[in-house]
Amino acid sequence: MSEASQQQSIAECPYCQKSGLPILPLRYSVTRTDSESGLPVGPALSGSFGEGVTDIALPEGQAYTLRLVRAGYLYVFNEVRGSWSGYIVTEKGYLFPYVTEIKSDVLAGMNPDQIQGGIDALLQPPSDEEEFTCTLNPDHQYPGRCITIPNADQADNIYLAFSDTAWTKRVWHEHATNAQIGDNGLQRRDHMRRLSLAEWRGGSTKHAAPLAALEDRVAETGYPLMSANMSEPVSSEEDSAPPRTPFGHSQSSLNGIEGQVEGLQRWAEAQAEPLGMSPVMVALEDPVGITADLASLMGTRLREKMSDPSQARPLAISSAIANIRQGIREDAENRQIYRTERQATQLAYSREMVLAGVFSSDVREMQQEIRENWSNPTPVQLSTARDDAWNDYTSKLNMPKLQAWESKWQKELQDFDTEQLVPLARTHVRWMESDNLYKHLDTQHDDRDIETGAAFVDTLLLCIQDTQEYAPCSALYQRWLSAQTIDRRNLVLRALGYHQAVILEQWEEKLQGGLMPDALRGLPWNALIGAYGEALDALRDGSQNAVVRLTAALGGPFAKVAAKAVDGVVGPALVAMGVIGRAPVILADVTMSKQAAIAELVARMMAVNPEVGTLDDLNRAIDIQMRKARIYGMHIEGTGRHRYLLMADPRVVGDYPGQDAQGNARRFAESAILTEADRKELTRLRWRQLLPTEAGLGVVAGILQCIALGKLADDLASGMAHEQNENRWRYHTGLVGLGGTLAETVGKWSKSASQVGSRAAMRLERYLGTALRVSGRVLGLGAGMVMAVWDVARGWQEVQEGNGWVGGFFFASAASSVLAMGMFAGWFGATILGLSTTGIGIVLVVLVIAIAILIEVLKDNKVQDWLERCYFGKFEAGERYQNSELELSELELALNNMKG
Repeated sequence: MSEASQQQSIAECPYCQKSGLPILPLRYSVTRTDSESGLPVGPALSGSFGEGVTDIALPEGQAYTLRLVRAGYLYVFNEVRGSWSGYIVTEKGYLFPYVTEIKSDVLAGMNPDQIQGGIDALLQPPSDEEEFTCTLNPDHQYPGRCITIPNADQADNIYLAFSDTAWTKRVWHEHATNAQIGDNGLQRRDHMRRLSLAEWRGGSTKHAAPLAALEDRVAETGYPLMSANMSEPVSSEEDSAPPRTPFGHSQSSLNGIEGQVEGLQRWAEAQAEPLGMSPVMVALEDPVGITADLASLMGTRLREKMSDPSQARPLAISSAIANIRQGIREDAENRQIYRTERQATQLAYSREMVLAGVFSSDVREMQQEIRENWSNPTPVQLSTARDDAWNDYTSKLNMPKLQAWESKWQKELQDFDTEQLVPLARTHVRWMESDNLYKHLDTQHDDRDIETGAAFVDTLLLCIQDTQEYAPCSALYQRWLSAQTIDRRNLVLRALGYHQAVILEQWEEKLQGGLMPDALRGLPWNALIGAYGEALDALRDGSQNAVVRLTAALGGPFAKVAAKAVDGVVGPALVAMGVIGRAPVILADVTMSKQAAIAELVARMMAVNPEVGTLDDLNRAIDIQMRKARIYGMHIEGTGRHRYLLMADPRVVGDYPGQDAQGNARRFAESAILTEADRKELTRLRWRQLLPTEAGLGVVAGILQCIALGKLADDLASGMAHEQNENRWRYHTGLVGLGGTLAETVGKWSKSASQVGSRAAMRLERYLGTALRVSGRVLGLGAGMVMAVWDVARGWQEVQEGNGWVGGFFFASAASSVLAMGMFAGWFGATILGLSTTGIGIVLVVLVIAIAILIEVLKDNKVQDWLERCYFGKFEAGERYQNSELELSELELALNNMKG
């Protein structure tokens, strides 16, 4: 490109139209020092850097470092020139000027409460997302990274501030006048970094260093250059553990400038040389970035621990076994309760007792006493039922291996929590409570502009993320939510009111330092909700949900505060819950039994969220838990006073199940409609009654085989890997057997038809009947032989697994199948010991069926099969699942089979 063309392109590019002393803005950030990834760790702070940041020490494994400014906004005030400039910091770290050298007097003289045409438009950042596009000459990227100070040799104080939120007209105005915010003495410029160029000309100043030291100071210099026209740099995935790199935890893009450093320094030196000064890099306050880094780092380290390849599989399987154990023990308790109740009912209402009860009131009283005194098992019976049920499964596991791993893992997890997560959480809390963060958020946002209020909420949410699960963080949020007044340093309460004075002042006025729960009903809820809604009307739909997202991120602390407020003092947080939900929060104070109180709460829960299940199912679950509570000695009878908070909204209070769409009571007769299985069974029974004798026997056998095939088809679809080869053979031999049975039956039917003189039947018998009878018998015999072989193989497998009874039944099934096949085939003649071989064959078929039923009852279920083949199973290593993917998919099949 010619010199003239280059100058023209610079003149037309807002990123490149810069002259004067180059200043590269940086920010304080957090780097991991223990990533072991081989990627460069961010350089540690030294020299003039770190004051006001390193005061909050980081735990071992991380350190403060310097990085390029992240996406947001940069504001600059040149005190000598009396001018302000505003820049958009793009996602790739370039500075787009949208306000250039506007005089401070102009900003100070404008009225932020009035529309003033040109100045309003000038201060408004572009609505479209900006990104660096000047790619004609690579040298143009250098001025795009920096701001420049004209006549820097005569300048002194330069004030710089980074913000996540674009300044509103009011914020511009109050920065120009350095107005005080609130009653804490805080002024707008208090958060800005002051860079004294007079001190810089003298040799040094705080938070600054020569650009010549860029490579030794800034993290991005160790990472590859991201070209301006390339896609976004790779950052961490939300749903998986980020890469274990020094900055894999960061929410901000890592815009590497490796290979660009020398060119940037050369360009900057050329710009600064006429001024007799050195180009400078300066670190700005970014408490939001640091706090967000710490929040992400906790989650990153936890995900890494939980997804450690050496631990991920045993952890998943151990958790699955624990859930299975809980389910089986719980089910065993329930079954014992129902079994005891059924036995008590049978005892109280036996035939003799029912007859005696008709004539004697004493007997009826006895029946009632039996029901009351014997319907519930003892705690010992429940405990025995639980243990016995789980014992059938523990034999399938290598329990010493499982218990040793769980003990070791619990110790590891406790040490990890103590040594890594808790120190990080405490550091995060210190930053959340810091002057840095409070001043930054308060000075950058407008408490009379709802759009910037939504940005306040989103910025705070970036700091909080999912830290409520860590005890130190949760305690801070609970303390803030429990406050009875709204202090400016209470960031959570301010965010619940969108940091808007009109909302927060109204809450303060109505609450007057806190209310007793009973006084909630007397609040002017319509006015509170209406004012909140009016304030949010100007927001786009997505921004109106900002506080909802924050409430979800603080769900645990909110619940604790609400629980304590029932018997304490209600503060702004619970009023916020009401206005956010657009329904009053009131205290329900009722006298009823504990069981009735729980049932009422469940009904309300159902009305709010029908997805939790049917009311009958929930009430049944409540009933069984209440019965267990009684058995274990908890007093739940009688009435008591119960207090809880609820949302007084007609949609929540009034919409109870029990009516159909027309408002009529639901018909209990609906439950009498036949199920699909009922209809199939009736159809099968009707056909059996209609079939002729001999053909009926064959076709009924065929239909029974069809039913068996249906089961085998289900087994094929849901069979576990170790069974699929056997199931597939059984399925295909079953099909052949069915073909043989039906073919032979039809052949016999055609033969009997020909004997009665039907010409068509004779023609059918001549060409088709004989073939059907012969092929049918051959197919049936072959299929029976294959089934018998598989029974022998499966029996031997069960014996090896320690299931001797089941193995013996498989052997008996094989033998009976072969004998029955021989009887039907005529291997032993027409009679044996005077008995018809067909009759003996039928008896043997019945025996095979009985044995099959016993096998189904006694053999391992699919969960037991899975347990013995899982990571902690009793099988040898070669017989267990070889990878976690197969193991977990087999678990899903096993559990689906158990659910039916």
